[in-house]
Amino acid sequence: FDLLQADFSADVSKMDFSKQSDASTLPRESILLGDFNFTPDSVEYSRIVGPISDYGGRVVSSEGFVDAWVTAGNRSMSGVTAERGGKAVRMDYCFVRQTLSDKIRSARIDSQADGSDHKPMSVVFNF
Repeated sequence: FDLLQADFSADVSKMDFSKQSDASTLPRESILLGDFNFTPDSVEYSRIVGPISDYGGRVVSSEGFVDAWVTAGNRSMSGVTAERGGKAVRMDYCFVRQTLSDKIRSARIDSQADGSDHKPMSVVFNF
């Protein structure tokens, strides 16, 4: 995959990364991270990591993304990176392709950091 030649003209906000067809527009070993402005119980979150199964957990395709925070052993609704409407929420994420999920060693949120209205998140990988 040549990043310099990549076509980033697609409207990513309309893509459903839980489906292989939309996820395949990105490199096989991709990491999406940043302020996504949605919570783990949102439709947008499910569009990235897959829907909740009736049997527990998420339905993730082999080409899909996982939430590094959850993969590192944290509950999806835990962790605070910002406030929305006076409520402490997590809306900053590191999503990684399923193919990289076994490389995640830990994830943490620096709740003591100042300088932004969001708290930084770090993820440790073992490559």
